[in-house]
Amino acid sequence: MKVANTLKQVVKYGFVGMLNTLITFIVYVVLTKALACPTGLSNFAGYAAGLINSYLWNRQWTFHYNGSWLGSALRFFGTFGICYLLQLGFVVYLNHTLNWGFRLGNIAVSADQCNFVIGMILYNILFFTLSKFFTFKEQKA
Repeated sequence: MKVANTLKQVVKYGFVGMLNTLITFIVYVVLTKALACPTGLSNFAGYAAGLINSYLWNRQWTFHYNGSWLGSALRFFGTFGICYLLQLGFVVYLNHTLNWGFRLGNIAVSADQCNFVIGMILYNILFFTLSKFFTFKEQKA
């Protein structure tokens, strides 16, 4: 039962992640193209919108959390910061230690791109795990 619930949460978490990516992209494009905002501001606003979306959907839908909004928000954004910094550090480490890449037909995939994908996988595993067992941990009655 618990394994099935966790798998369901993983699927929902993945769906929310795809929605976050879409929201981030739409906000970025609207701000840069329609409103002529600077790239840095548009990028920040897009990621902020995606992160807020992630908090709301994961809290309510993925993990069905009914506890404090403020407490879970502080844990969520703190967890994001920790996971982001760990991902960044890991990618920087890989970029300094691994020099690899490959080709997909005419497309060259560089070492830093491969390392970034590995870092994204690490980030998502860590963020899901901390979200489940810390940020949105089920309360005991």
